[in-house]
Formats: sequence, structure tokens, C-alpha cells
Amino acid sequence: MKTILWLIPLTALAATDLVEKMEDRSLNSTQRNDACYELRGRTQGDVLAAMRRALSDSDLRACAADNLRAAKALDLFRDALHDPQPEVRAIAVREIGGFGRLEDLPALGAATHDSDLLVASNAVYGLAMCPGKEPISYLLEIARRGGITGEQALHLLAQRRAPEALTIARAFLSSQAISDRLAAISVIGQLGDRSDLASLREVQKKETGELSNKGRGFGFTPVFSLSRAAKTAIESIEGRYPIQSVSR
Repeated sequence: MKTILWLIPLTALAATDLVEKMEDRSLNSTQRNDACYELRGRTQGDVLAAMRRALSDSDLRACAADNLRAAKALDLFRDALHDPQPEVRAIAVREIGGFGRLEDLPALGAATHDSDLLVASNAVYGLAMCPGKEPISYLLEIARRGGITGEQALHLLAQRRAPEALTIARAFLSSQAISDRLAAISVIGQLGDRSDLASLREVQKKETGELSNKGRGFGFTPVFSLSRAAKTAIESIEGRYPIQSVSR
């Protein structure tokens, strides 16, 4: 019994030491992360509070998010939605989506309007991670807005084979925004039928220039051609709906 009584304070002390090591900025990133990973599975209030603080630390953010997820600390991710750092809000919306709670859909939907594109984009993916049909209405509203988040939502709806995605894509085919048109062509190629071939052939014929999305998104975006994209979409539809030969 005496041994058990001594183990309790020693365990608490070890956790306190690890938190102090994790938050000691005189140590290097590897040493601090080692301490963070040693705390995985600990659910004491002071440990979870330290992990919430660590979301604001770029060196510890990934480890802290993993630990909070393992601890099912959903409320702390919800708190992080209001963090002044966009990087923290961005990781919060993805993690919240992973919990798949319907009550979080309004907050995730609101986050797609965040002024920081990384947050807004991650919120779209967070919505898509939620199971069932409930997220679809949110994704449809975002898709209709167009732009980067709209294109993401449109592709995610296409992955779910949502019939409304095809309706939106057909409307976007005449959009002034080239990126919206490119997303539309891709979705029509996935979900469209032979009735879409005429409009796609028109794009293939006219839009032969090389284009770039430079300045959009988060990384390198290669040069593309709407004509080539339309050709690929046509081939996809024709593969699904071959012309049936009439036997005599």
C-alpha cells in the first residue's frame, strides 16, 4: 500500500517535469518534442492545458494536436477556433471535423468565411470529414460561392457523388473565373453524361491557350490548358457511355 501511495505523486511530478521541459525554450525542438510525445495519453487537466498552449508554438503544434486528439479533448480544439493565430485556427477546424460531431457543423461552416485562406480551406475539409448527409448543405453553399474554397467543396461533393455537384459544375462552365471553369470541367468529367459532350467540345475547340494559377493557393501550380482538361473529361464520359452500335 505504501508503494502505491508513493507512485501517485511521483507520476504527477513526472508529468510536471515533462511539461516544464516541453515549454523550456532554451532546449532545442527535438528535446521539447520528445517531452511532448512522452506526455501522450496523459489526461490530467494541467497536461491538456499545456497542450492547448503548445498549439500556438510552431515547434510543438503537430505533437500537441496529436496528443489532444488522442485525449479526445474536443472542447480545447473548439476553444482554439477563437485563437488569434490563423495556424492554430487552421489545425483546430481540421481536428474538429475529425470528431464528426453534428453540433460543430455551424462553427465549421462559419470558419469557411475566415479571412485567412488556410483556415477557410481547412474548414472545408473539416466539414467534409463529418459523416452522413448533414454536411452536404454546407458544402453546397460553399461550392456555389466559387473561388478556392468553392472549388474544394465542389470536388469534395463530386467525391460523394452528390448530384447537385454536377448542376453547379455545369453552371460554372460559363464562369468568368478560369479556375472555376477548370474545376467544373473536372467534375463534369467525373459525373457528366453524353449531354455534356457538346459544351465540352466547344471548350476543347476554343480554349487552347496555356494558363496558370500563379498567385492562387499555397504552393506551385503548374501551367494548364482548359482544352486539354476538356479532352480528358470527354474521354472519361465516352468511356462510361460508349455509343452503342445498332445491329441489322
